[in-house]
Amino acid sequence: MKEIATKEEMKLEAISRMKSIGLDQQYIDDFSQEEYYAITAFWGALAGESPDLIGDLEETVINEFETATNSLVWAVINDYIFVDIHSVVINLLYVSNDKSKWKEEREALVNMNPHAYYKIFILDGYDQTGSGYADLNIKVENGDLTMY
Repeated sequence: MKEIATKEEMKLEAISRMKSIGLDQQYIDDFSQEEYYAITAFWGALAGESPDLIGDLEETVINEFETATNSLVWAVINDYIFVDIHSVVINLLYVSNDKSKWKEEREALVNMNPHAYYKIFILDGYDQTGSGYADLNIKVENGDLTMY
């Protein structure tokens, strides 16, 4: 049976998830106190950069996703691909608004294999090339979130 969560309940759940995987306290504080609705972790050389790196493209993707699903995004992992074409895959980790899914979502996260929404863009002109859902392989190193 679907039990709909409030925005505040989803925010508390997101904070709990951040703590459960050992994210740096600064990310958790930024999310909870400064009203950052997502942290940014870049795959590769830029891992661990500050949450203020969320740009217009990420904000648009987050807002569209949250509006369409009534979910709460708590992390963004950008995967830059520079082979043949320059593109970025924006991966969103989120808390769904259906509390009955939270146990399964938590277990996948603790196993470092969370379900995520992704959107692919070609960087020249931000042309969208695809979107969907996938299970990510993530890790936390020194408090920073990244994927592998």
